[in-house]
Amino acid sequence: MGHQRKTTIISKAPATRMLMNAGAKRVSDDGAAAFSEVIYERARKIAEQSVLIAKHSGRKTVLDEDIKLAVRK
Repeated sequence: MGHQRKTTIISKAPATRMLMNAGAKRVSDDGAAAFSEVIYERARKIAEQSVLIAKHSGRKTVLDEDIKLAVRK
């Protein structure tokens, strides 16, 4: 009947703030939610790649350089 809310890992407030800092005058709830989902998916892929890089290097610990390398791929 009503609009169903989807729980996101990254809340809408920081997503809205990022969009506003980028120049948006206003951000709808659906826009903030969509942006949050996109950010989460991108971050999840970077995290997975970072773990693979650390494992390939023989480490269990993910370092900042692993994350930076994962972003460049």
